[in-house]
Amino acid sequence: MEKQVKEKQVEHAKKLLETQNNLKEVNSELIKLTENIESLHKEWTDLIQAKKPPRDVTDEFIVRSKQRDLLALHREHDSLSDKKKELNLKIKDLEQNTPRMPQDSHFSNAWL
Repeated sequence: MEKQVKEKQVEHAKKLLETQNNLKEVNSELIKLTENIESLHKEWTDLIQAKKPPRDVTDEFIVRSKQRDLLALHREHDSLSDKKKELNLKIKDLEQNTPRMPQDSHFSNAWL
């Protein structure tokens, strides 16, 4: 009986550790993505300020291309943020629902 409970506790700890590692990976991806967004946003604002309308076709293409890339990065950031929230909830759930050792019946009924 105790062996089964200990095995469940070990399995639970492994799940918790795996989820925490996934969260760590998502956080590092979010940091990299945020840095990319900041640099791309700076490039885009520099282009907007340097080349005001009317722009020629190639300049307009470059500005819109940067804008599209920036939007794609924001969407990816949003999806990673959602994944981070899910992982945080999963970790909370795992921490609150740890497997416990059942009490022996003769100990629990001894005081009745």
